[in-house]
Amino acid sequence: MLVRKRCFMGRKHVVALLCLFLVCAESHAADVNRAFAAAQSGNFKTAMEEWLPLAERGFARAQYNVGVMHEMGEGVPQYFKTAVKWYTLAAKQGYTFAQYNLALKYAKGEGVEKDPDEAVKWYTLAAEQGHLRAQYNLAVMYDIGDGIPEDNARALKWYTRAGDGGHIKSQYNLGLKYDNGTNLLEDDETAFKWYKLAADQADGRAQYNLGCMFDFGEGVAQDYRAAIKWYTRAAGEGYASAQFNLALKYDGGLGVPQDDDMATEWYDRAAEQGHVKSRYNLSVINDPNDSGVLEDGRFTAEWHVYEKEEKYMNVEFNPDFQALVIKQGRVASKDTVEWYAINPAREDLQPKLELAVKFQERNQILGKNTTPVQWFTPTAERGAPGGQFSLALIYDLGEGVGENDRLAAQWYERAAEQGHAEARHNLGLMYDAGEGVKQSAENAVKWYTLAAEQGNLRARFNLGVKSALGSGIAQDDEVSVNWYTLAAEQGFAQAQFNLAVAYDVGRGVPEDQAAAVKWYTRAAEQNDVNAMFNLGVKNEFGKGLTQNYEKAVEWYMAAAQTGHAKAQYNLALKYFTGEGVKRSNIKAHMWANISRANDAQRSDKLLDVIVKEMTPEQVAIAQRRARKCLAKNLKGC
Repeated sequence: MLVRKRCFMGRKHVVALLCLFLVCAESHAADVNRAFAAAQSGNFKTAMEEWLPLAERGFARAQYNVGVMHEMGEGVPQYFKTAVKWYTLAAKQGYTFAQYNLALKYAKGEGVEKDPDEAVKWYTLAAEQGHLRAQYNLAVMYDIGDGIPEDNARALKWYTRAGDGGHIKSQYNLGLKYDNGTNLLEDDETAFKWYKLAADQADGRAQYNLGCMFDFGEGVAQDYRAAIKWYTRAAGEGYASAQFNLALKYDGGLGVPQDDDMATEWYDRAAEQGHVKSRYNLSVINDPNDSGVLEDGRFTAEWHVYEKEEKYMNVEFNPDFQALVIKQGRVASKDTVEWYAINPAREDLQPKLELAVKFQERNQILGKNTTPVQWFTPTAERGAPGGQFSLALIYDLGEGVGENDRLAAQWYERAAEQGHAEARHNLGLMYDAGEGVKQSAENAVKWYTLAAEQGNLRARFNLGVKSALGSGIAQDDEVSVNWYTLAAEQGFAQAQFNLAVAYDVGRGVPEDQAAAVKWYTRAAEQNDVNAMFNLGVKNEFGKGLTQNYEKAVEWYMAAAQTGHAKAQYNLALKYFTGEGVKRSNIKAHMWANISRANDAQRSDKLLDVIVKEMTPEQVAIAQRRARKCLAKNLKGC
């Protein structure tokens, strides 16, 4: 059975409700199908009427979905306490997603008293079952001591597990740790490895840092052309520091022919986002006599004021890099503290960890104790869209100030109205979730569209989802496919997966199994676990390619080792039948036992069949191997 996922790029809460319904078990099929059909048509009241009896009979997935509906206010009034009640019931049965959502509630104090220890408890249970976001959130809590003692070893452990599973922000944070030597021995080669994994998944920060590593020969041979390649990718994602470094390359002719027009264009794009150095270099280009007034009469004084404060944050170290800006009377450096918050958010809201680290570095260098809000408010109030976006992000994260969705939405809107693409995307997310503003699918679509037209790949993906569901916009599968295609071609794995599903089932495009395999493969190469599973199915049944049991086993194994229950079950079947792999009742029992945590009913039936062909000693071996495999987070099993 193919997985068909249509999830939103969420910010802080649970994934979209429709996605949750898609993973329901085959049992209670009629009730489940009616609930799903009702939800898909927007009739959440009927969906609730179908789910609630199942939940009351102890069906964990139904309990979870009832909890989600109470949390999101779909079909019932929004009420976090009731959501927590149902999440708890499902979580106690070992249901991974419920454990994760329950941890979120304890972490934020929504519907229950805030309790970091309880959050850690439930994150850990979900993390141990392979839930990547739980692993990441757990790592962040240990890393920054969010209500619990800091524990770098545990933080590293969970970042690594999530990173190995393809979690982008974990990969980036690992790169950052090894790059900066944060509580570790500095290791540029390992930093490069983790940055590369995140960069290949379109993370702009990682792409930028890879560019820097190639630029300065850190962890890899110096290569200006490779640096420009990665700077260009990050710049295309809207990452201001990459746009600035790309401008420097064109300005000095390093790795590319010298080109004043291209340099000015990239300086300008970075400056529009509030990038201080780009503003300064533009002021020098437009005002070579340093008169303080541009040709169009605008004053450059504000930019020079910023320059005076920033110069204390520079560290000289690379003559070639300095040569690019020495004509402007300043020294540039890779070690300059770049405020992550002034740059667009990647994938999701940036981790609190990075924001805290960057401000700590700045305060140490400047000998000041300035809060994030104090730093960005003057710029935001002067109308700079980059500063407005940064301030919105700070209120959204609650970093250095109480979390305030209302103020976050207000500042996002001010930046969005000035054309800031990431602010437009994030504002769309807030309208989608009803955070800080009244929930409005129509307004979400409005802001997604504006951001998408500027090339924001996540906004394009979200528009594909909205068009597929008819949420805030007319339902149109062809339009949905168009948006998925644009985001997929930019390398966004979730869009690649959804596009593959569209070709697979002929929704919005003529059915094309070969095209489905193509896009599943691209998503799987970025560690999309559902794409891996579907490729296993394609190879097993010869859909869109030549039937190949060995390849099917390879893809099932890849998905199984990432925690995919159905892949684990199918892998157990393959070991039991010997199709594509050497027959082994012990390995079949081991994988069926592992899949049992997520699909007990079906796995129990398979285990009953397998056990009939095993001795008690073989069963004991299989059980021991399953425990060891889980302890290793499924790697190398």
